[in-house]
Amino acid sequence: MREPPGISTAALVASVQQHYAIQLASISWIDSGADAQAWVARGQGRNGRDYVLKLRAGPPASASVRLTRYLQDQGLEQVVAPLATPDQRLWVSVGDYMLIVYPFIEGRSGADGGLTPAQWGAFGRLIKRLHSLALPPELAAQLRAESWTTDWSAQVAALTAAVAQADLSDEVIRDFAAGWREQQATIAGLARRAEELAGALGQAPAPLVLCHADLHTWNVLIDRQDQLWIIDWDTAMLGRKERDLMFVVAGISHDLISPEATAGFFAGYGPATLDPLALAYYRAAWAVQDSVAFGEEILRSGPDEATKRRALRLFGGLFKPGQIVAIALGSTGAEL
Repeated sequence: MREPPGISTAALVASVQQHYAIQLASISWIDSGADAQAWVARGQGRNGRDYVLKLRAGPPASASVRLTRYLQDQGLEQVVAPLATPDQRLWVSVGDYMLIVYPFIEGRSGADGGLTPAQWGAFGRLIKRLHSLALPPELAAQLRAESWTTDWSAQVAALTAAVAQADLSDEVIRDFAAGWREQQATIAGLARRAEELAGALGQAPAPLVLCHADLHTWNVLIDRQDQLWIIDWDTAMLGRKERDLMFVVAGISHDLISPEATAGFFAGYGPATLDPLALAYYRAAWAVQDSVAFGEEILRSGPDEATKRRALRLFGGLFKPGQIVAIALGSTGAEL
């Protein structure tokens, strides 16, 4: 478990009461996933309801917060949307952080225990609705749109230089540096391939759709009534449909998806013609993105020991059989 952010429990409780008029009896920190700039807590309300308190260092992904509220208002009830303050704000400042409050959904992640065929079908129907939705122009303009401009090689080079100057007296950094050097050629090759594919895809424009963009089953919740919910819309964007569909076609880990699951998803989603170049691009880009992000988290001076060790474990996991690097390599050709 990562260290909680630099804010006291009492201050957080007071802020929730001040801004949301919600009285909390207790707060417990929970795993916040791979985002090093976010912390998540469960708040037990004195009204008998529980809440998710999400703190972010710096500004929130404001477009995605507004998007989730809009999607739920449009009838996509499986989207977990933030609660509004009495004066209709969707987030508030709390010291050096931004606070967003969500209803707490009792259940499990889709990655823990998997989804039933019926749930895979419901998942597919929801994402088809998402991909078919026309956003208001003012909201669409706030979202990042796929531009096919990339700097993956520059990011890899920058991290390679940082590794060369890192303090190897730190055991975690020393272990990461050894792993990075071992995998550097593979990561750099995937970065070059992603840039080549981006260039080709940019020359053949295709429709962009609303994408969740982080659609693995860790971001699917199954509640106690077996209802499916989608969480963590921070990276929502306008992209090729393959940005989302790569998560259900081979996925980013064979542990999270199977051929039967893929078939169940498309039974709900419906027929779809997929561009293998777009799938290859998004897989290669994801592998590079995660490799660099975990490395930066390890080398950053701020993270605590538990955070660095977790990032090291996740970095190493990228290169295991059946995980994203192997999947990306299989998509982009034997020359890598």
